[in-house]
Amino acid sequence: MILLILFVAALLRWYDLPKMTIFLGEQGRDLIIANDILSGKLTLLGPPTSISNVHFGPFYHYFNAFFLFLFGRDPIGPAIGFSLLSIVSVYLIYSTASLLGHKKAGLIASSLFAISPWMVEYGRSTFNSFFITSFSAFSLWSLVKFLKTEKKNQYFFLILSGIFAGLAVQANFLAAGVPLGLVLLLLYKKISFKKQIFAWGGLFLAIFPYLAFELRHDFFNFRAFLSLSGEGKAVSFSFLGFLGKIFFNFSEAVYFSLFYSYPRLLTVLAAAAIAFGVFTVFNKNRKSEFLGLNLFLLFSGLIVASLYPGQILVHYLGALYPYIFLLTGIIFEKIILGRLKYLGLFLLASLVILNLGKISFSQKNMPEGWDLEGVRKTSFIIVNDAAGDFNIANLLDGDTRAYTYRYFVQLAGKTPKRVEEYPVSDTLYVIGRDTENILNYPVWEISSFLPAEISKKWAIKNGISLFKLEKL
Repeated sequence: MILLILFVAALLRWYDLPKMTIFLGEQGRDLIIANDILSGKLTLLGPPTSISNVHFGPFYHYFNAFFLFLFGRDPIGPAIGFSLLSIVSVYLIYSTASLLGHKKAGLIASSLFAISPWMVEYGRSTFNSFFITSFSAFSLWSLVKFLKTEKKNQYFFLILSGIFAGLAVQANFLAAGVPLGLVLLLLYKKISFKKQIFAWGGLFLAIFPYLAFELRHDFFNFRAFLSLSGEGKAVSFSFLGFLGKIFFNFSEAVYFSLFYSYPRLLTVLAAAAIAFGVFTVFNKNRKSEFLGLNLFLLFSGLIVASLYPGQILVHYLGALYPYIFLLTGIIFEKIILGRLKYLGLFLLASLVILNLGKISFSQKNMPEGWDLEGVRKTSFIIVNDAAGDFNIANLLDGDTRAYTYRYFVQLAGKTPKRVEEYPVSDTLYVIGRDTENILNYPVWEISSFLPAEISKKWAIKNGISLFKLEKL
């Protein structure tokens, strides 16, 4: 059965991957860095966060570099890398439940993970924070292996659990609930300090590059983070408000993992039903290791996420999704093995069908009518035509500085002027729609280049063209 689930997971993630994967400005910027790593230009810093000058850890860049190397610098390589992480996560969720004595719950949980619209999206796109869910699942599996493995092999899995927890934090700081839960759980279970050192060691290994950067650069990220503290402004705190935020984030995690694109009221009711179901099962099985582990780690993650004062986005809760799937799995297992077997099977089948119906097989994140192959084709035209001091601008989305096109152009051996050098370029290649007035388009990349004329135009597809502008 698990082989069938893995086959479905792979099919959903690999179907027409070159057209379904996202390749926007952030991906282009990050793949340029990954390609530089392959050329010997190493880095200890990851992609920037959405706040100030704070950056994430560098693992993402090295992961991309590895798969770029395997696939001859093709951007599809990192997308395949992310899909493999997602597919392995499907298996490890099943394996985690099986190791804890709940094989049926594992099959249900892994099935729901395999067909979840957001988990499918995570598995065919390259984005730093999409690591969180996979490494949260990896860390949990390693922890369970540690608890269920003979003593002579325990240390290896404890180190792994620490490493995966650290890599989750490298991907996004709101994943701090993963190592926090790991450490607190080891303390709660009274694991000897000698063994705990291995978990701490794995965690240290995973975040060492980030720490090394901080030490070499006078705690650059830490100081940037402190600059956002509000300079001593009072922060109000309400215990009841905090509890409300915990339930809100729990319902959001349920929404994104199980009920994406459905009415939020349904999600709140579903979250309440899952919470009630878990409470009922836990009340009858207080010594259940399966429930204890997942609830402990889920609450650790919820507490960390609820301390964040800003808007919660889908990837911020990524560390919680494996626990949501596993807890949902055991609820369905108990229902199906009990008196309400047919009701449980009906509800599970309905959830599977509804989720399958929400998986998109048309690209919605790229500009309308555009995909990776369009970017590749346009870039090669620029490579064959460009000479002298040229630059590139993109009007299809927010990536006006055209990092995705720069990646391919630089890969082919041509070097456009830097993104701050539009005014001193002699030629400007602009990707835009035929309906736009290119010369009067209100962006700095074009206005700083004027006066100019359109000297050449190449129709690419779906009303999108490449325009060559030359200075008058």
